[in-house]
Amino acid sequence: MNTRQRPTAIDISDWLFDDEYDSIYPKGARDKKAIISPKICQHPCIVKNHRYLLKKSSHRYPDQFWIEIIAYQLGCLMNIPVPPSFVAIDQFGQIGALIEWFYDDRNTHFLEYIDGGDLIMGYIPDFDRKKGEKHNLETIIQIMNSFAHDPHYLCSENWKEYWAKVFVFDAVTGNTDRHQDNWGICLYKTDSNKTLIQLSPAFDNGTSMGHEIIEQNIHLFKNLGKIQKYIQKGTNHMKWHIDDPSRMNHIDFLCNYIHVYPETKSIVMSSLQFDLDHFKTMLNSLIMIDVPVTLTQNKQWLIFNLIKLRREMILKRIGG
Repeated sequence: MNTRQRPTAIDISDWLFDDEYDSIYPKGARDKKAIISPKICQHPCIVKNHRYLLKKSSHRYPDQFWIEIIAYQLGCLMNIPVPPSFVAIDQFGQIGALIEWFYDDRNTHFLEYIDGGDLIMGYIPDFDRKKGEKHNLETIIQIMNSFAHDPHYLCSENWKEYWAKVFVFDAVTGNTDRHQDNWGICLYKTDSNKTLIQLSPAFDNGTSMGHEIIEQNIHLFKNLGKIQKYIQKGTNHMKWHIDDPSRMNHIDFLCNYIHVYPETKSIVMSSLQFDLDHFKTMLNSLIMIDVPVTLTQNKQWLIFNLIKLRREMILKRIGG
């Protein structure tokens, strides 16, 4: 499928609402709604008759929806699974990110999707789903290992490589919101007696890439020291150990992970070899989309330089 949309917003004014999923998935701080794409669609980037999520920006940051769209394009460049996301406009003239649902529950082999938070509660009975303060990698490793060693399950990929991709993506984008409900597993029936486990793509990426830096403050980040300090303050949502008093910086977390699982370094290095010029060209193409809330030149400059500097800092730390 074509990963790019035409230089215009996708009009979803006549798409059908998916009331069932609107009631099941009210999670998150931003306004969103589930809709179904039409069976006949003029946009080659859209899967026909498929569920999508229209995710709007917060009132504080009206251009935040662009982050989801940029995250998808960057994921393509880094070879990291991220749900396809495009600029869309609804019947009320409101703009948002149109995000492709990453599983199809109409598939006859599909069994269920389980949030990471539900998995964690099986290991931490007093886990606070709202705050997620005990969201930690050690427990996730226990969960992953339990599935890997259970003869009733078949994993679609190496979980260590999967998390290496997620962690390097979050380190490059500065995602502070990979919380317990922003990852999970899909279960599928197979022709054997085993259940296939497929880990979710890296979805919900809106809290990254300086989304909260408003237009009038972008000029402050022309100072290298300012932008470096901003990057160093960013932390991964999950702690390493359940009892850690605080969360780790993204790059420290990634480096620790590579230290524990050195076989994942090649995956991380491969993900970091994306072409920065290609990334800049992609950002420039998004600026050309004529919508009420545009991606400005200033925001494009900020996002590009945050990504560029984060990548440089990661490569310097891991010896690339």
